[in-house]
Amino acid sequence: MKALKERIRNREVTIGSWITFSNSAVAEIMARSGFDWLTVDLEHGAIGIEGVQHLIQVIDLCGCVPLVRLPGHDPIFVKRVMDAGARGVIIPLVSSPQEAIQIKNNVKYPPSGKRGMGLARAQGYDEFGRPSISRPFCSKARARFRNSFELIMPIPYDPFDH
Repeated sequence: MKALKERIRNREVTIGSWITFSNSAVAEIMARSGFDWLTVDLEHGAIGIEGVQHLIQVIDLCGCVPLVRLPGHDPIFVKRVMDAGARGVIIPLVSSPQEAIQIKNNVKYPPSGKRGMGLARAQGYDEFGRPSISRPFCSKARARFRNSFELIMPIPYDPFDH
């Protein structure tokens, strides 16, 4: 994830794709095809929360960065996909900085956020006992007087701070 984040910071082109149905063989083929990231689409795809961890594992174990687009910003969905091992989430319809802060709090462990720790695939600790994973998020919102969607980051946020 750090390599992808660094490439994005350096304004390098990254290439990814979207997975809209729950088939681990297709996810594996895509993850081994040279994509930098793959997004599992829970908003518009035919994938339920039950199928997400399988796809995330396949994508991650093939060396590709697994992202998940959620159907909304319900904190339970955010926590579940993060615990399943998603390296980032794409959240639709975030319309205020307050909502973005709430999402960040659901993605990040203390002291940077309020996410709780559970026994799941995503947990790991560094030599200081801090969670050794970090997760970025991006939000998608409809501009009030525009017809297009925009990616926004309404608050300064570094997903690699612990």
